Amino acid sequence: MFRSFRAFIDETGNDPNERAFFFAGWIASVDEWERFSDAWEQELSRKPAIRYFKHHEAKSRTEQFKGWSIAACERKVLSLARVITRFDIKYGFSAGIRNDVVRDFMKSAVPSVRTVRNILHCSRAYDWAFYAVTSMVLDIQVSLGETETVDFVFDEGDAAFDDCQRIYREIKETLPPAHRNIAGTVSPGNDKTLMPLQAADLLAGVSTVNLRRQRTGNAYRLLHKNKPLLFMPINKEQTPFPHIEEHISRLNFLWSLKMAIEKAKGGAE
Repeated sequence: MFRSFRAFIDETGNDPNERAFFFAGWIASVDEWERFSDAWEQELSRKPAIRYFKHHEAKSRTEQFKGWSIAACERKVLSLARVITRFDIKYGFSAGIRNDVVRDFMKSAVPSVRTVRNILHCSRAYDWAFYAVTSMVLDIQVSLGETETVDFVFDEGDAAFDDCQRIYREIKETLPPAHRNIAGTVSPGNDKTLMPLQAADLLAGVSTVNLRRQRTGNAYRLLHKNKPLLFMPINKEQTPFPHIEEHISRLNFLWSLKMAIEKAKGGAE
């Protein structure tokens, strides 16, 4: 039976002042997401009702959660987490990187950050996490023997997404056959209207709280008990950009050579 999959992914930590950047999401069949969305919307409207869910609003008790008690916020988050456990959502996944890891690599580059981005496509934590999380899901699907297409939906609004979407179309043609055959589209979505993106936001939120060891909340415990939650840390040794140091070194050499040639031409004129 034909069954295409869709992975919904949200991010946290895209403020440059944050210590780390983090993607998290869920994958399920398209049909299952439709059933899930109806149940999620029902839970949103259950009193006390909210129009949409954002974890940072629940944590800070703002916007949809303005005026709520801490206990009421936690109960709502937990009730929404229960919805996730009721459906055939295959697994949750996440990838995270400290922002200083990317900054350290960029400091070693002679050209501007924009030039590195245009040539190597790896100047931002978003870039690193994007390629890590998409390759991670494709690897898992192949290992599970899945042969149906996986389409990725990312929360819209980040300027880095357009670049990653464009490059993804190019690099997926270079993937191993098993991965290329299931690598579908990458598209943006509105997390105020797409219920699965709100579920991804919930996972991103409770996972980052857990990783920061502030405390392991009831919602995270429930999800961890009922669904596989897979995490890929990204660091200098484990990166979606193999040989990145070598590539930057080559770029530095070629860039310095280019500048020297242009300077020599200017002097000759």
